[in-house]
Amino acid sequence: MHVESGKYIIGAGLLLTVAGIIWYYFGDKLGFLGNLPGDIKIEKESL
Repeated sequence: MHVESGKYIIGAGLLLTVAGIIWYYFGDKLGFLGNLPGDIKIEKESL
């Protein structure tokens, strides 16, 4: 492996970590990301 590819892997890992932290703390405020056009929702009565 070259040094450059290692830097890309570390950068991708840091980006995923930051995205995960944002999703963890602000996921309830980002609800529109889970409701895209064309999504199928199944809503049932709870027993």
